[in-house]
Amino acid sequence: MSDKKKKKTCFVIGPIGSVDSPTRKHADFLLDGIIKEVLEKDPFSYEVKRADKDVSPGSINSAVINDILNADLAIADLSERNPNAFYELGIRHACDKPVIHMIQSGEQIPFDNFDQRCISFSTETWSGILSAREDLRGCVEYISSSEYKSSNPVTIAKALQSIANSGGDAGLALNSLMEEVNSLRKENRNLYAKLNNVNVNHKEFSDDARKALYDALSNFAASGDETGPSQNSWKRSWNKVA
Repeated sequence: MSDKKKKKTCFVIGPIGSVDSPTRKHADFLLDGIIKEVLEKDPFSYEVKRADKDVSPGSINSAVINDILNADLAIADLSERNPNAFYELGIRHACDKPVIHMIQSGEQIPFDNFDQRCISFSTETWSGILSAREDLRGCVEYISSSEYKSSNPVTIAKALQSIANSGGDAGLALNSLMEEVNSLRKENRNLYAKLNNVNVNHKEFSDDARKALYDALSNFAASGDETGPSQNSWKRSWNKVA
């Protein structure tokens, strides 16, 4: 029997794609050029796993879910908004274990995860690769420290729901606030979906249309109606530059 200490495991969640596809090249570069360069080396010495690299027999889905649930650490690549990746990330969030979020530079962090720290990485320049490695190293060091406390959308929602269900003024106020937040989430998703379907040809955007939009924004900014803090702040900013 070996006296070697069993290595901690890190499971990588994210888009993989077919062999030689742009998605696979992206996934392999992130895995081999950034993640393994940090996690497999001292002082961490993790065993890094990805679903397509597992050669053990049996159900692939069961093996993936077991790795998601049992790995000491998970790294989730949010690039390309891959549905399977978000399904797997949801499972990891629900089991309340450490997860590090990463995303390709230039891509937008999904709304449900916008308040989670996310490492932006680029594979186009050497400095970008080194920067991503350094950011990842810092996250792993923090997770390994005694200061770390798991926090993700699921754990936060559970904590808030517990307070809301406790009764009293604080519980009632929080319950009302949670309803408003959920409503805003739905509105943001709907707005994002609509904006994705809008294709504006700026060359055909007439001067009259520009003037009409400018006038509408100016009238809104000049109105004395109290809306919300963010809208009022926007009004003040518009009035300074308009």
